[in-house]
Amino acid sequence: MGNLSQNFSKSEFRCKHCNTFIIKEDLICSLQELRNLVQRPIHILSGYRCKKHPESLKNPDSYHTKGMAADLEIDGLTIEQMYEFALKIEKFRHGGIGLYDSGFIHVDIRQNIARWARINGKYVGISQILN
Repeated sequence: MGNLSQNFSKSEFRCKHCNTFIIKEDLICSLQELRNLVQRPIHILSGYRCKKHPESLKNPDSYHTKGMAADLEIDGLTIEQMYEFALKIEKFRHGGIGLYDSGFIHVDIRQNIARWARINGKYVGISQILN
């Protein structure tokens, strides 16, 4: 049981650099909706990132720094399957979804649609990673 929602806890979203916790409720609600849909555990790899987090230094405008994004894995699903499920969640469908060839996806609740993939460290169109 989580202390943010049925399946998510604050500890999963804390900055790994400084342990700060900032997260938007809409993100948690959307992730819980995704969890309910897939009926499988979702592992949060990265939630909030402070401005001094090494990844934030590379991308200071990241939605992670606003508490509006999460990188995740879903037990037993490919990145293609995770993508298809994420598209069924309104805030993610109308926000950002990124696919990473290392086996995780990024979801965020930005106000515009954004799609991308990263293959071998390079950002490419999402069609290059989907079958």
